[in-house]
Amino acid sequence: MTSAPGINVLIVDDSRPDRYLLRRDLSRTSLEVSVQESADGQEALDFLVEHTRNKSKLQHEFPPDLIFLDVNMPRVDGFTFLERFSALRREQEELRTCVIMMFSSSEHPADRERALAYDFVKGYVIKGTTSTQELDEQIKAAL
Repeated sequence: MTSAPGINVLIVDDSRPDRYLLRRDLSRTSLEVSVQESADGQEALDFLVEHTRNKSKLQHEFPPDLIFLDVNMPRVDGFTFLERFSALRREQEELRTCVIMMFSSSEHPADRERALAYDFVKGYVIKGTTSTQELDEQIKAAL
């Protein structure tokens, strides 16, 4: 049996417990996952902007293949991140392969629609409602 290919994940969430739980759930999928974390959208944008330094430091773990993005965060929320990331993808060709899955406690249909309006947003996961198997399937579908 061959192992699943490795994927690089960036979790962007201001809740340390939520980041921990998602990291744990990711480790239980069939995927080999390398995880970086950011505590808010600004920290994540700074991480992505420092492309040259991070590529040198993290090598094959940068850029992320998949970004799990919370909606409600201080400083830069998920929707502001999406706007800025959209512009950043146009500037940095290597980031064009990154896809985003929203990871939120918000069940508001308007939030889901607003996020999925971006072509690089490939899913919307409600925290605490997705099994490891469902998470595994959603990631494979997104990538």
